[in-house]
Amino acid sequence: MLPTFPRAGALPGFLAVAALLVAAPALAQTGAGGGTGEAVAPEGPPAVESAPFSQEDAARRFAPAADLDWRTLEDLDAQTYVDRLANLDAFVMRASELVLSRDPRERTTNVARDILAAHEAGRGVAAQTLPESAAAGLLTREDADILAALEDETRAIVFEEAYIDAMIEAHREAIALTSFYRRFGSEDDVREFARLVLPMLEASLYQAVTIRQELVAEFIAARGGGEER
Repeated sequence: MLPTFPRAGALPGFLAVAALLVAAPALAQTGAGGGTGEAVAPEGPPAVESAPFSQEDAARRFAPAADLDWRTLEDLDAQTYVDRLANLDAFVMRASELVLSRDPRERTTNVARDILAAHEAGRGVAAQTLPESAAAGLLTREDADILAALEDETRAIVFEEAYIDAMIEAHREAIALTSFYRRFGSEDDVREFARLVLPMLEASLYQAVTIRQELVAEFIAARGGGEER
């Protein structure tokens, strides 16, 4: 079973996401009914973009926000990047489809639907820019374990929280990999793919973080009122 909220380490992870987005004045917006809106997102942490960092320095800066070893980024080649992004895409799609099949609270259903749409669009970009490299990703063992835990979770609120946490972690890693490869990758077509999909990933992360903030606020309000979850 998945742990109940708040999970150990959840808030530090959330703060890391907030730091990643601190320079994001205009991101994805959903419609008044919670539907998909047109995503507008920044292109990544500006500190790396605007300063003459070496590849190693940039790797050290990007990696902590996604809980990655900086050497994972420094040694990132095109095939490794594409394969890992495909893994993450498969996980995000499967988890979001699971949410839609459970039909939890409307706002989480809307986020799952928007994330699915963004990743479908990303697959379209891959088909156009990486026709020989792009393939349906397989779940890693770790991602499969997380998905299995989600499938086994029967408590509606815990299921919702765990899904949002998983989306935050998956998109943090995807953004770190994509931002880094866009700047330092050696294959032009893969760099172009990274440039095109980065705003989609950032918009999805922003939505997940926004929902997470609401869940934290609700938890604090419930504790303050003496309510039990």
